[in-house]
Amino acid sequence: MKKLFVCFLLLIGSFTLVAQTPTLQSPTKQDYLRKSRGQKVTAWILVGAGASMIAYVSPGQVSLDVLPFFAIGGPASVLGSIPLFVAAGRNKRKALSMSTSLGLNHYHNFPANKIVTSPTLTIKLRF
Repeated sequence: MKKLFVCFLLLIGSFTLVAQTPTLQSPTKQDYLRKSRGQKVTAWILVGAGASMIAYVSPGQVSLDVLPFFAIGGPASVLGSIPLFVAAGRNKRKALSMSTSLGLNHYHNFPANKIVTSPTLTIKLRF
């Protein structure tokens, strides 16, 4: 009975694994802007928390129990915000470099000897 139950669970698990399909969508401009904003907010929170820890420790009237936490955590928090600011700027540049445009492409059709227009979609990505 136990073997039958284990086989049944394996069978059901294999069906769900096969049935799941990955969704591969390329990030849009809004995704990059949303990500950039979230990273920038997180970076400012870290800067504020670190600066307040440093300001709390700087007068020197802090007990020795919490001094290492504030003395190490404050500067570490400020330094930890720098990569987030860099990543936020990079994501914003990616979002601003993405553009799409619709237009008409004019080309000369040699056998018919006339100018033909066709609609075009242009997607520009700069890395």
